[in-house]
Amino acid sequence: MMKWYDQAVFYHIYPLGLCGCAKENTGIAESHFDQLKEWAEHAAKLNCTAIYIGPLFESVGHGYETTDYRRVDCRLGTNDDFRDYVAYCHKLGLRVIVDGVFNHVGREFFAFKDVQQNREQSPYCSWFCNLNFGGNNEYNDGFSYENWGGYNLLVKLNQQNPEVQNYIFDAIRFWVAEFDIDGIRLDAADVLDHGFMHAMRQMTDAMKPDFWLMGEVIHGDYSRWVNDGMLHSVTNYELHKGLYSGHNDHNYFEIAHSVKRLLGICGDYRLYTFMDNHDVERIYSKLNNKEHMGLVTLLVYTLYGIPSMYYGSEFGIEGKKEQGSDWNLRPHLELADYADAYTNNPITALCVKLGELKKQYPELSEGQYQELSLTNRQFAYARALSETAMITLLNCDDVSTTITVQAPVGASSATDMLGQAEHVQYENGQLQVTLPANCGTVIYLGEKVEPITTEKVSSDTEKPIATEKVSAETEEPIAAEKVSTETEEPIAAEKVSAETEEPITAEKVSTETEEPIAAGKVSSEKNAEPSYVLLLNGSPHCNGSTATALEEVAGALERNGVHTEIVQVGHLAVRSCMACGACAETDKCVIDDIVNEIAPKFEKADGLVVGSPVYYASANATLVACLTRLFYSTHFDKRMKVGASVVSARRGGCSASFDELNKFFTISGMPVASSQYWNSIHGNNADEAKQDGEGLQIMRTLGNNMAFLIKSIAMGKEMFGLPELEERIGTNFIR
Repeated sequence: MMKWYDQAVFYHIYPLGLCGCAKENTGIAESHFDQLKEWAEHAAKLNCTAIYIGPLFESVGHGYETTDYRRVDCRLGTNDDFRDYVAYCHKLGLRVIVDGVFNHVGREFFAFKDVQQNREQSPYCSWFCNLNFGGNNEYNDGFSYENWGGYNLLVKLNQQNPEVQNYIFDAIRFWVAEFDIDGIRLDAADVLDHGFMHAMRQMTDAMKPDFWLMGEVIHGDYSRWVNDGMLHSVTNYELHKGLYSGHNDHNYFEIAHSVKRLLGICGDYRLYTFMDNHDVERIYSKLNNKEHMGLVTLLVYTLYGIPSMYYGSEFGIEGKKEQGSDWNLRPHLELADYADAYTNNPITALCVKLGELKKQYPELSEGQYQELSLTNRQFAYARALSETAMITLLNCDDVSTTITVQAPVGASSATDMLGQAEHVQYENGQLQVTLPANCGTVIYLGEKVEPITTEKVSSDTEKPIATEKVSAETEEPIAAEKVSTETEEPIAAEKVSAETEEPITAEKVSTETEEPIAAGKVSSEKNAEPSYVLLLNGSPHCNGSTATALEEVAGALERNGVHTEIVQVGHLAVRSCMACGACAETDKCVIDDIVNEIAPKFEKADGLVVGSPVYYASANATLVACLTRLFYSTHFDKRMKVGASVVSARRGGCSASFDELNKFFTISGMPVASSQYWNSIHGNNADEAKQDGEGLQIMRTLGNNMAFLIKSIAMGKEMFGLPELEERIGTNFIR
């Protein structure tokens, strides 16, 4: 049976920032809950059904250095104020979730102050991790301790200590009894003790059966946290990254791959889907093309998951981190400044409509996910029930496009619920939709219905696009204000040949042979994680000849059922290895840059393709520096991951560069995929590279061969395991 949180739309509030509270707690009492009630009303108008608010409890600064779990931060108000606020939200139909900061406490926490005063004799010594009374710290405590994130103002709690568990569980019981909250977002859940979270789940299930536990998890296999015994959901940071990079790179393959991979891992469990939050830069600041904000919003609301809107992002506000401070991400806002947003701000209006769709149509909460069409710049997918479906169609190109898909259900009618399409035609089970540039919409397949209407976005009356008809008036898409962008021709990853062959498109789905991808399944035949290849573009140019070659390889891999992700590294300032040796202990490079971001992708990948332009018969030094540190600082087993290198040149030097890159694979026990010739393409730019017919064919053959090799190795590992390794012998030439 569906729980309230499975159908929820969250509104996320960071109250200390929103209300303009003092950044340091001086003990001066303030009251802001009347202001927060206005924002709760706003959330209800957006058709949100739950509020995540936090941090709330007494602290000295940003809220995550808790000093008292049973007292609301005096900068916000009192316990009575918060109790009244929760009751007010409940009357509005809003559930209330609070931050649970249980990994660490502040230095003013009573138990830590006792340790400071009584040292080894304190009864609370075992409450904290790795206390060392022979050490010291910058506060001159005369002892050291484990902290969180390298910050000694955040003292790590020992969650394995039964006394600590009981103390925290009593605080949670207090929150429920005193305030009637509906759930907790667990801060830093990825470093919380798993036994602690198991016990918390048992306790909260017994206390309040529909109590929701959601964890902040950045990296890793989300299913380790999301399961029947631990948490109901975690933050979907993997998709968050794809939401902006997939649009900036015109690479919907990245988003589609993440969706299917996570469904395969997490099954029916819905992940907490967000475009930004109080810890990351506003997505509106990250998007190269601001028109893509509407597309991102569509994805957040209509993909399989629990959508969340961070306060202010529904208005398209910007926010970037400053060195040493996140306060720009947590601004003070006055709701009165956005009074006309419902009618004049297209993103706000879109949120209202999508929230209403989520409320009215169970397809968006319960429907099975099915990918219908996928290219670099277009994406269509369904959320289907047995007889009805919601189809989301997206176009991030700078020109209008027509997307044709097979309907996943045998419905009688198709309705454009947002009125954004230029043309909709539905007949014989085939849906054809023409979308304007940088625009998306949602089509309902079922009995004929009226589209969602709210306050008008413009003075023009919005009308639905009738099936098989073109609206008499062309409507502007619900998207941020248009900006001028270059109109380059998209390099479709699925093209087989520009002249002679029929393209094999990702969107062709047979309704006779393929079932929708149910939540938790990657395909109807096999509940297994699909193969995945990481491709690194070592060129400074994101759309040059190297990119052309890599996209051709990626297209062939995708057609063979291998998902891909292209990461641009050649434009970055990547330092070379300092030979400091620190990675031997930390398992990551001390230079915290793109290398450490790529490392977990490389670890999960079945294959790695590296591409570089030729400079003086050598690969780009930036790529070489990146690979040197990537291979040296990571210690996971790279054996039987398939490697391949691709080089591009105007004329010569390819073989030397090709050989240089392959050496990273051959020293690591990685089989090297080959093609019908050395993997090179010729051209001084993308247009010239596209004229190298043989070079393009070499790339397609490479992709096909690599996919075959990956699948063959997977079968071999399943049947025989990895080859047995002898104990390594190291012999120096000079002894």
